[in-house]
Amino acid sequence: MQTIGGYLLRDTCCYLPRQGTVAYLFNAILRSKASKREGNASEFWDFRERIETPDGDWFHADIKKASGAALNAPTVVVCHGLESNSASPVSTGMAKAYANEGMNCVCLNFRGCSGTPNDRLGGYHLGFTDDLKQFLSILKERSGGRVYLSGYSLGGNVVLKCLGELGEDALYKYNVYGAAVLCAPLDQKRNADILASEPIYTSNLLKSLQKRAQNQLELFCGNDASTARFDYKRAMDASNITEFDDAFIAPIYGFDSAWDYYNKTSAIFFLESIAVPTFILNAKDDPFMNPDVWPVEKTINGGGRAPIKMARTDYGGHLGYAFHLVDANDERLLDETPAWPATEMATFLGHIEAHPLVD
Repeated sequence: MQTIGGYLLRDTCCYLPRQGTVAYLFNAILRSKASKREGNASEFWDFRERIETPDGDWFHADIKKASGAALNAPTVVVCHGLESNSASPVSTGMAKAYANEGMNCVCLNFRGCSGTPNDRLGGYHLGFTDDLKQFLSILKERSGGRVYLSGYSLGGNVVLKCLGELGEDALYKYNVYGAAVLCAPLDQKRNADILASEPIYTSNLLKSLQKRAQNQLELFCGNDASTARFDYKRAMDASNITEFDDAFIAPIYGFDSAWDYYNKTSAIFFLESIAVPTFILNAKDDPFMNPDVWPVEKTINGGGRAPIKMARTDYGGHLGYAFHLVDANDERLLDETPAWPATEMATFLGHIEAHPLVD
């Protein structure tokens, strides 16, 4: 209910405390949801930049400047979820929350997710950190200001893996001072059976992935179903995402199998190397996650200056959190109040910005 409710009602339904009681406030009739659904990102983001990649491909970065922000305001780089993009209500909600903390926001659209097919076979996956690292280099060259990372679902895993790969270089080479992620899968190998048993939500994701595979067969493989670059028939016959990953992602990116892919990209194996303050927020009732996968809080080398804060709510589903508490006196109530998890992550990063590791 939370997962589906979050998709349908996010940003239109909240709890409104009033005289010690809780009342529902539905403002769906007061504003259109059309611009909130997956679609034209230009309706929210200030401008879009196309980034050419060293391997002959490209990706789009959508930028939102915080109103009234200082010239040296920090930038939060957001990575979205599987088959999502910058127009997702989760992406725009995070940008609003970070703007409330005086932070600019950039949403990196994974290759092929911004409305135009990419130029190379593949695109992105659970551990594809190349484009994120390239964009961090670009930010360092342009401004040298403080940077924070954020992401949700698959994008949260990408952020955590990237931070683990960089270690202390995240801070000293790329000016990354902290991170906050939502509903990151952590250990996809142990989540696989749970994900395969969910019939509604994941079936839609699978159809989207299969459509991508069909398009890429036509664009890059001469529409030859017998191509050796990936197993087209198995990809199109897949009954769950793991079977698709085994037929499409694994061969394209050089993994031995889907299980090898999960073992080499799941964030749980990179947590101990993260060297900047990081907040991981998940829900116990997430229908796509194995409830037994929740590692203890870790710090670099078992006890450094940069702890990973892990919080798991009882309810929320996968990117759900359909109902959130708001201030009845907030003038932004009906239009600009971000959902609860985005606000929590922004509060965490705002605290780090006020108390940085390095001045």
